[in-house]
Amino acid sequence: ALSVWPLQKAVFWARQFASTFPTVNYRHCGLRPTENIACSTIHSLIIPSVPSIPPSRWNYIDTFLKKRKNVVVQTRKTVFVNEHIYHIYNRTLDYLPVFDAKRNPQRFLEAICFYQFQQTPAKLAHFLKTGLKKREKIFDKLVKTSLKKVEILAYCIMTNHFHLLLKQVENEGISSFCSLIQNSFTRYYNTKNKRCGPIFQGPFKAVLVENDNQLIHLSRYIHLNPYSAFLVKTIDETVSYPWSSLGEYLQPKQNKKCQSKIVMSLFDNDPEKYRSFVKNQADYQRQLQSIKHLALGEI
Repeated sequence: ALSVWPLQKAVFWARQFASTFPTVNYRHCGLRPTENIACSTIHSLIIPSVPSIPPSRWNYIDTFLKKRKNVVVQTRKTVFVNEHIYHIYNRTLDYLPVFDAKRNPQRFLEAICFYQFQQTPAKLAHFLKTGLKKREKIFDKLVKTSLKKVEILAYCIMTNHFHLLLKQVENEGISSFCSLIQNSFTRYYNTKNKRCGPIFQGPFKAVLVENDNQLIHLSRYIHLNPYSAFLVKTIDETVSYPWSSLGEYLQPKQNKKCQSKIVMSLFDNDPEKYRSFVKNQADYQRQLQSIKHLALGEI
């Protein structure tokens, strides 16, 4: 039988990732009846964190926990398939404005750029402690030699939520990528602000992009977020919003963080056509009604 200590250890590490994975309720190992902890993917947490539990026990742990009468597992409806595109988004707990300070969205964007690769040389925190020239050299090597988990097609970071348009390249790429960026930022933010606990509202939300029409409307929806939320006064100021990929779409020579060519190919790779497309629906988006059904969904 599985001893109590390793199970407690596994539960402890699962709790550290509660902001990313589905939640369940437990009444064992001395935990409070209403305490939510991440467990449906507990074996993926045990691999790096609790080496004392052999692989033969991982399935046992899953089976044991799911058979408990008081365990309710929330499963994701969206299945991630390679070469498909998804709208990924999440919001902070209690609408906490974690991205209001300039350094915070910059740190989150660094995580997005760093963890898109399959084989990163170290954790982002360690990578950022190296000198600038060394970081540039390492990142250039990643771009040239490392395969990707996901391709980033568009992004926007708001004060209390974020939007990503992702194409999955590797099996489980989106799940792994989102886990890494959310956990990395959570650790950074908690350390900086001397707090503990999750930041985001449970698992991230995901919507499959089913056709080109939905794709272009989603890209516009994502890029117009700063305007519809009144973070910028005019639609022209949206282009210079620093935490959005719109500038990369409209200024091709700008340093690229995302792969805009998939969307731009639907506009004959003409930035002015895309600019007009974005502007034409800007006021409608402020009401969030005309394209909300294309951008939001349930998991």
